[in-house]
Amino acid sequence: AITACLGLLLFRIQKRTTSFWWALAGASAFLICDWKQLGIVRPQLAGLLCFVLLFSLLNARRWRKFYWFLIPAVFALWANLHGSFPVGLGLIGCLLVGRAVDVGRKAGSWKAMFGDSVTRRYFLLLELSAVAVLFNPYGIQLYSEVFSFSSNPNLEALIEWNPLTLRMFQGKTAAVLALLLVIASRFTPRRIGTAEVLLLVGLGAAAMWSSRMVLWWAPVAAYYLALHGAAIRGQKLNHLADPEAEEVFCAGKWTVVSVGMVWICFAITPIGSQIMHGKEVDFEKGVSSSTPIGATDYLKEKKIEGQLFNSMELGDYLLWDGPKNAYVFADSHVHLLPREVWDHYLRIVNSAGDAEELLERYGVNTVVLDLPRRNTLMRRLERDGAWRVGYKDDRSVVLLRNKSIQYTASQTYTQIKLLFNSIFIEICHEIT
Repeated sequence: AITACLGLLLFRIQKRTTSFWWALAGASAFLICDWKQLGIVRPQLAGLLCFVLLFSLLNARRWRKFYWFLIPAVFALWANLHGSFPVGLGLIGCLLVGRAVDVGRKAGSWKAMFGDSVTRRYFLLLELSAVAVLFNPYGIQLYSEVFSFSSNPNLEALIEWNPLTLRMFQGKTAAVLALLLVIASRFTPRRIGTAEVLLLVGLGAAAMWSSRMVLWWAPVAAYYLALHGAAIRGQKLNHLADPEAEEVFCAGKWTVVSVGMVWICFAITPIGSQIMHGKEVDFEKGVSSSTPIGATDYLKEKKIEGQLFNSMELGDYLLWDGPKNAYVFADSHVHLLPREVWDHYLRIVNSAGDAEELLERYGVNTVVLDLPRRNTLMRRLERDGAWRVGYKDDRSVVLLRNKSIQYTASQTYTQIKLLFNSIFIEICHEIT
């Protein structure tokens, strides 16, 4: 998904600027700004790919008839992959309002917008896309579920749902990108449309409210920065057009270079190497440095069963590759956890005074933690004497209870609740 997003940005910027280097600069700006958000493989990446594809199609120089079918199809797929499709509807809405305002101002009459074919196209496209979203297992109820999602109290404890600040890596990169955009907007010979302002300000404000939204702002900001940068360079060096002619001369060789770069980016990915060369890539090299590969292999080797307690950040991988009869306590879908369970998770992981009591209440005999972030909890459990380290590396640790708990009636009831919750989360993962 990340490679496809970079390829789409490279292609669209190169088509609009006829400059491979500005396309590469735009793609690099997007990658750097979203680096922290892209580090975790999750359904959100599928939503990002749909967003970048939609943005690329809507910014094509020519509107093609098959877009009437392709764009609603993208929304239908998007709604079944991730709940971020309202960002795409907002994108079309900004283009619609921006075009209507620009046409009305240019014509000197707001009635002119109703006669503009592009404005009508955006309006119809917005309607078709909003209807296409309904092709999902939940129907129209999906809208209410998505819009009520951000109000879930469990999300308050997650950093990515907090406001964007300069203390965050993505906050620093977004600030630099925004500053470059302001400078480029001051000197660019391009006309800045209302839609561009709405997109940058709207998504930027959303990112400041919740740092998670910087994921959607970055590709838009990088795209417009590359366009303005190429326009400024073209004006200064008189490089893009003959001053005595109106025709813009495009260098076809850069299209070939762009396609070649996209191919290279694909070829060096694990799936690209496997398809092209039939070579199995080392799995450890294809995942992030925080992936608990060793801990998960240990759990499967020892055939660990029953209720685990795990760091939420490790939950997705444990669901995907962990032991079949072991039940994950929490994963990134924290909004699916009952409020009481989530509160207990936070108390345990933050090493509260009743952490050991809660672990016993849930009948936990195995604890899986990410390191070095959870060193405090690991050391506390080791000091208690009731736990021993079964496996440890620089990424994660597995702690085993010295004397396994025999479930009481209340623990059995708690286990049943957590079992149903784990099954529900796993079903949701399969759907998304």
